[in-house]
Amino acid sequence: MPGKSWHKFRTAESMRIPGLSISLDEFFFEVNMSDDYIYDRLSLRVPEQYATIQQALDFLKAKVIVSGVDILVSDGEYEIASPIKSEVIYSDRLTIRGNESDPSKCVIKVDNRNNVDGFLFSNGCGISWLNGFTIRGESGFISKGQWHDNSYGSGIRAVNSMVVLGAEIVIEKMYYGIRAMNGAFITNETDPKNGQQGGGIKVYNAGDAAFHAFAASMKVSCAEAYDTAHDPEGLGFGFCAESGGFLSCEYAISNNNLKAGYYALSSGSVWAHGVSASFNLYGVLSWGGSIECNAIGEYGSTFSFNEAGIYATYNGFIGANGSLSVNNNVGILSDRHSLIDITNVVSEKNTSDGFKCDMMGVISGFNATSQDNGGDGFHCTGGSKINIVNAQSLNNAGNGYFSNKNSFIFAEGLYGEGNLTGFCSPERYSLNPAGGNYNSLIFDIY
Repeated sequence: MPGKSWHKFRTAESMRIPGLSISLDEFFFEVNMSDDYIYDRLSLRVPEQYATIQQALDFLKAKVIVSGVDILVSDGEYEIASPIKSEVIYSDRLTIRGNESDPSKCVIKVDNRNNVDGFLFSNGCGISWLNGFTIRGESGFISKGQWHDNSYGSGIRAVNSMVVLGAEIVIEKMYYGIRAMNGAFITNETDPKNGQQGGGIKVYNAGDAAFHAFAASMKVSCAEAYDTAHDPEGLGFGFCAESGGFLSCEYAISNNNLKAGYYALSSGSVWAHGVSASFNLYGVLSWGGSIECNAIGEYGSTFSFNEAGIYATYNGFIGANGSLSVNNNVGILSDRHSLIDITNVVSEKNTSDGFKCDMMGVISGFNATSQDNGGDGFHCTGGSKINIVNAQSLNNAGNGYFSNKNSFIFAEGLYGEGNLTGFCSPERYSLNPAGGNYNSLIFDIY
């Protein structure tokens, strides 16, 4: 058996045993340790035993952890100018815990110049539980949308590693809140409550993306993203998956972001059931990626006060089954060879059109309702197609159904009433330049 390693730490006098020259902490630490092995579950306290989290991790990096180690961080503020980085191989037996009841009491202040991260897990060295911290950038953020150069670090970043997070994490003023890259997997399982979204990890005032899956996977149920923006670069996404990345963010909230609440590009996929997004440029944006933003059980997906509630472009796909798009400029928009499934979707009280296809876009689905919009109920133009079954268009300021410029609406059972301009234009079955809005067609096959 390897020889034992003796480590002494300052502890409270009340922990000392009468007649012994060492404390209980020292005694149990000595019994459970050898030079290379940690046999029984062990707690390392910061700053009582180790001044910093990094020092505790450095002590563990050469150890074989047989049972488990908890790094327990006391309340306080901890300033860092380089990332807290783990090289612990037995990461499935390691936890780092701050104040898991009130993370505002355990604050990591990051000098995030030179692209410094808060926590960095890489090369397979992840963690089985990280929770109870506020991670705050101190140097990169100027004001919403404005950042110093080379301040592009993450609150928590994983590269080719697995990281399990608790829900009591708040990240502020880091360019990326949580970022999974190049084969990593970051996960937090938080259950929704009382039919309301949110209640999980929170990210405020990020730059590019609050939650970002880049060629990697992330699952952050009930997460919340607010005020993400980098104005000169035109960036600012609450939840973003790109380069084949996958991001599951069911029951999430994403508000006041410069570009989009939920974003998929370059073959990325976002699983955003039962979510909400308000006061973004786009509530949901698929740019060559795939997004599912369906309602799920009692949790509806609602998109409001955006330029477009749901928008697919450049071969993007969005499945929006059962969602609600309300009080946007355009409710639903598909263009540039993209497809949106509008089954059971309601688009209402938008300033312009309820559903719109433009520039070769496609919209398709069953039982969609467009009502009380400031433009057309269903608007199809620029060589686009709308394929709908049992659609309703009610009380819109324009036409119930409008097709123009070599576009086609194919329907099974069109219904509409109260539309100010008219039921449909052109007339159903019309296909001629004079009466068909430049070779366009509305065809009711019912």
